[in-house]
Amino acid sequence: MGIFIGILSLVLMIINLLYYISSCCSSICNKLFLHILSLGVISSLGYNLYLYNDINNECKNHYKKENLWDYYIYLLIILGINSILICLIYLYNCLKN
Repeated sequence: MGIFIGILSLVLMIINLLYYISSCCSSICNKLFLHILSLGVISSLGYNLYLYNDINNECKNHYKKENLWDYYIYLLIILGINSILICLIYLYNCLKN
């Protein structure tokens, strides 16, 4: 479930970002969705980190045996990088104003 939430939040964020960039006008609705989906990516990172710490060894071994564990780690890294970038952009915008 955590992987699905992580991938869904990233895909929605990318779609919304592309729509925001491609539109000539930056309406309040687009900005609002961009902020909500940014929080969704950060929340997804938190939820997946919780699952990473809470998973038992039996499940972890099963995912490793099915060669799925590495994809989960990659997802955590991507979510972490995106969350850091989102926080840096918000910090830059706050300091700029």
